[in-house]
Amino acid sequence: MIRTFATAAVSASLLAVPAFAQTTSKTGAAVSEPAISQPAPTMAPPAPRFSWTGGYAGAQLGYGQMNLNNAPNQSGGTAGLFAGYRMDMGQAVLGVEGVVTPTTPGSSSLPGGDSIRGSASLLLSAGVPIGADQRTLAYVNAGPTFLRSGGGGVSSETSTGGTVGVGLDYMLNDNTMLRTGVSYSSVNSVGVSDTRVRTTTANVGIGFKF
Repeated sequence: MIRTFATAAVSASLLAVPAFAQTTSKTGAAVSEPAISQPAPTMAPPAPRFSWTGGYAGAQLGYGQMNLNNAPNQSGGTAGLFAGYRMDMGQAVLGVEGVVTPTTPGSSSLPGGDSIRGSASLLLSAGVPIGADQRTLAYVNAGPTFLRSGGGGVSSETSTGGTVGVGLDYMLNDNTMLRTGVSYSSVNSVGVSDTRVRTTTANVGIGFKF
């Protein structure tokens, strides 16, 4: 009988262990342990958006073809300077730019003994920023072009035409800009022979924003 009683006591003590393992309130009721919440993952802040607002200036080199209505076509390298100002509107960038090109693609000689002494353009532009940080700008531009010529019995004269173009500018940092683009210009009645001059030029350049 003593063995039976001891066995029953051991069994009862083993059954009571899980009950005492639970947390109880002051009234004796079982209380569930609160779940430990995990901290929410932190999100990296977005890259700051670049602003194109401000002035800029630079130089460019190009290669193109010059088409004359009464002379053989010519081709060659060009060089020029540009400067302008842009206003960043958020979804679009508007601007105005002046371009001075003292050289022509190929020879500057015209029929009748004239020669081209350089050109200047005043271009309005509209562009769209590209990329997460908006440091790339795709744009189109257009405006009047003024072509200077002289010789052939005429000291100097200016003929007026127009230029249209497309371009892509990229900011290496907050101040240094790389550019590439293509432009087309057409100017009528140049020189004593009233030559129509049309040029198509591909350009690359470097500029500085300030």
